[in-house]
Amino acid sequence: MDIKKITRGKARSVECLTLGRKYRSIKEASEETGVSSTLIAQVCQGRGRSAGKCKETGELLRWVYSDASEEKKEDVKKKRVGKEKEVLCITTGVLYKSVAGASRETGANRSVITQVCKGKKRSAGVCNESGKRLEWRYVEDGM
Repeated sequence: MDIKKITRGKARSVECLTLGRKYRSIKEASEETGVSSTLIAQVCQGRGRSAGKCKETGELLRWVYSDASEEKKEDVKKKRVGKEKEVLCITTGVLYKSVAGASRETGANRSVITQVCKGKKRSAGVCNESGKRLEWRYVEDGM
């Protein structure tokens, strides 16, 4: 995708909130960080949470347009990125470090486990030993 299509031909300055650095354009940010200009633009437009990683620390890079309000910048800084939520299988009492881990261990669909944790569905997967349906909760929600 051509960056000019994304920005409609106008170069907008961007900030990497993770690095605390401003760039004159997305192209400049891309060249200096090695992150795709398309991905940076998508994050600035709110269609992603991060693009690239810091070469020194491995921390995910958060991007905003420089003309964004301070409130918007704070919101972007606060959003969860790349952190796994612990989940508990209520049926078995087993605690998992992440939804992905729970899915790998139990064979339950990862998306459905997430829906159960959000209260949109009642169960995801079946216990191999007892045949009971597996019920799930995020640890921070009910523990």
